Amino acid sequence: MLQTRKYRCQAVVPVSTPTYPSAMAIATIQEPSIEKFSVPLDLTEWIDAQTIRAWVKEEIDTLDWSNPELAKVLALHSNLRPRELLTILGYAYAVGIYESEEISRLCTTDRIFRELANGFSCRFSSAPCTRNMA
Repeated sequence: MLQTRKYRCQAVVPVSTPTYPSAMAIATIQEPSIEKFSVPLDLTEWIDAQTIRAWVKEEIDTLDWSNPELAKVLALHSNLRPRELLTILGYAYAVGIYESEEISRLCTTDRIFRELANGFSCRFSSAPCTRNMA
């Protein structure tokens, strides 16, 4: 987190004027005060949504999608779409959307989310996972 400092204080200093040769005046001097810098949860407060969308897609495209292990898994499970999933989640988190139900809804109602999904069925659930521990 970046911090900036501002200075402010007051001091009494001697001043000489024709009317009052030994008068005192108050001079203002800046002293440190700290202002905290923080990134907003929704980056669209700073940057337009289309730019964020492009950035997220560019970053996801830099991943090694030709990895042989990934290719094997995708050959066995053709319904997996990791590129679309990562793109959707990356964009959602960048614009301050974290709830899975909200992301699922936006994949059908929001133009940018539909474009990012690229035909991927976004059905996320925040229901707790349970395992049979027998």
